[in-house]
Amino acid sequence: MFASIPFLVMGITSMLLQITVLRLLLSTFSGNELDIGITLSFWLIYVGLGSYAGRKLRLRHAFALSFIAVALLCQPTALAIKSIRPVLALEPGEIVALSSIIMSTAVTLLPLCFMIGIQFPLAVSYSGIRNAAGRVYGLEALGAFIGGLLFTLIISSRLDAFELCLLLSFMNVLTALYITGKKMVIPFILFPLLFYFGFYKTIPSLSWPGMKVSRSLESRYGEISVIRVRTQSSIYANGHLLFSYPDSQSEEMSAHLPMTLHPYPSKILIIGGSPGTLKEFLKYRIKHIDFVELDPKTIRVFMDLPPAQDDINAMRDKRVRIIIGDGRRYIRSVKVPYMTSWFSIFPSLQQQVSTDSIPRTFSERSGIY
Repeated sequence: MFASIPFLVMGITSMLLQITVLRLLLSTFSGNELDIGITLSFWLIYVGLGSYAGRKLRLRHAFALSFIAVALLCQPTALAIKSIRPVLALEPGEIVALSSIIMSTAVTLLPLCFMIGIQFPLAVSYSGIRNAAGRVYGLEALGAFIGGLLFTLIISSRLDAFELCLLLSFMNVLTALYITGKKMVIPFILFPLLFYFGFYKTIPSLSWPGMKVSRSLESRYGEISVIRVRTQSSIYANGHLLFSYPDSQSEEMSAHLPMTLHPYPSKILIIGGSPGTLKEFLKYRIKHIDFVELDPKTIRVFMDLPPAQDDINAMRDKRVRIIIGDGRRYIRSVKVPYMTSWFSIFPSLQQQVSTDSIPRTFSERSGIY
């Protein structure tokens, strides 16, 4: 039972690191989903090359040393990903060219993925049994499954990328200690600690050179950053601007323009954006407002800015209902024919928008019926 621990740790580490680098790279490249395929491609290539190279290693305690190497590479890899935008001299919000995405992904992933690949043949040799590849692979896959469950049920939205890397570094050093039984491995725990406390203050600002990051946190849906310029804060999710606050001009446009286009506005549906628009809608004689937001941490970040008293009163108004969920799914679930009412405002849309694309089109607007 205990002899299987190193193989399980391999799978847990690999899965959690893969999730971490994917989320970091998506945030770095402003949510460009092409990088998912690019990242997984380089991950498989480098792990394969590492496995090939690992067959020829004959160092004493090579398997234990591989865990120490992974422990020492976790945080530098995360830091390297965070440094991509300043190294490329990119301004906040600037889209990264595809060639730069491919090159930077290839460079930052190479050391860590290569070392993860080296571990597999070393693990087969360490097991000491014949035809051990299948058993090691099965235990590693089980560890990856456990890692996925841990991230989904526990880690996600509780630990940021660098805290998770620090935890994985500890786990890998302790695994090396278990394999060798030598106390000389223990001092390696200090390196991840020194790295973390040496960089944790500068890490959030790396992606936002020259700007003040007042807050940075992880949610289930990615990284949320709050950038403060004078008295205004801008909330970004994975590098995309969600809204700025206070921003009275945008809030007034979002509310008063659609309200002038409906003869008898009664019920309002707002999907995403700034909760600051609520007070503008409440200036009319309406019955009800549904405010749908996918990420609950976006609401929490807004409440921590802190908002003005009239915005707090608007969110607590009995006519307002805050709903956490996907906007398009919410539209499909309600019985009120939102789109019929929307088309009554803009009849020309009815001929241009197909039934399948209605939820996507509507989710970008405020609905009035």
